[in-house]
Amino acid sequence: MAHIFNSIYDFGSKTYRLITSISKNFDFVLVLFVCCLSLQLLLIMSQIYFPIPFLYGSLLFVMYVQLTVKKIKNSVKLFNILPFLLAVLFYLYVLYSKSNQSTYLHFYYICSTLTNLIYPAFILLFVIKLLRNANSTIVILLELICFLFIGKSFFLLLDYLDYLNVINLDFNPIVVISVLIIISIVILGWFIIHKEKIDRNFAAPKNLKINEGDMDYCKEKIAVAMDSSQLYLDNNLNMFKLSQHLNISEHLLRHYIYEYLGTTFNDWIAEFRIQHAILLMKESQTNWKLDFIASVSGFKSRTTFNRYFKELFGITASDFRNKLS
Repeated sequence: MAHIFNSIYDFGSKTYRLITSISKNFDFVLVLFVCCLSLQLLLIMSQIYFPIPFLYGSLLFVMYVQLTVKKIKNSVKLFNILPFLLAVLFYLYVLYSKSNQSTYLHFYYICSTLTNLIYPAFILLFVIKLLRNANSTIVILLELICFLFIGKSFFLLLDYLDYLNVINLDFNPIVVISVLIIISIVILGWFIIHKEKIDRNFAAPKNLKINEGDMDYCKEKIAVAMDSSQLYLDNNLNMFKLSQHLNISEHLLRHYIYEYLGTTFNDWIAEFRIQHAILLMKESQTNWKLDFIASVSGFKSRTTFNRYFKELFGITASDFRNKLS
């Protein structure tokens, strides 16, 4: 029995680290959401009652946190995944002991219904007004998912009442739940595919109050990372990779760059790379070609390097180098 509890503890620890990791990136939340929905669809068609629905509340909560650029304490993260961990514990116990299956089904139905109802209802009633300044497409996405999950909770309740023989239905609620899951997968899949285009129109939420303490913290972390690690030399650096390295929310970083600094991520990174390229050009012992300097400074092409150089200094990199000699 001890090894079972050790396995459960390890599973809980890994799940907690996973939730902590994805809470920093909106894309991961969406992909995980699609994976969970797809897995649940397969499970319910096979009449397997693994507690996947218990994760949806946590994922909705993480989406809300990402959009409102809030920091969440570790205790709050743990509280939000606790129902899922307890449900997995109960499921494994029933699977191992082959008893209390009826009790588990009651637990599954009741808690799944509540999880699929309370979290979405909370977001729709108390949170959406806080997101009025965020990207409207993302807010609409969150609203749609919330309404779909409230619908799921209703039909899950009907299925539970049918299971208890309280009511006799002329249709199978599981079919409706499956349709709602498929609709959710399609909506989330569409958003994932088109997110890059949406992000270009998004930039950052407007008129959202920025906590100066968060901005100072972000500034200090960036200064250390850029000076010591020179992350800008990575020509594949993006918002997500930088936020992961800094261990801060991607949306907090987005706010810092777009709202606090008043620039774009590409323009901001380009300034670091151009300054690095200038240092290389000023070294008298180096006779490297500008293509090579552009490459080792983090630019993917000489064209991009030239464009940013002229925007910043008003002359081409070649003319700048000629003036140095």
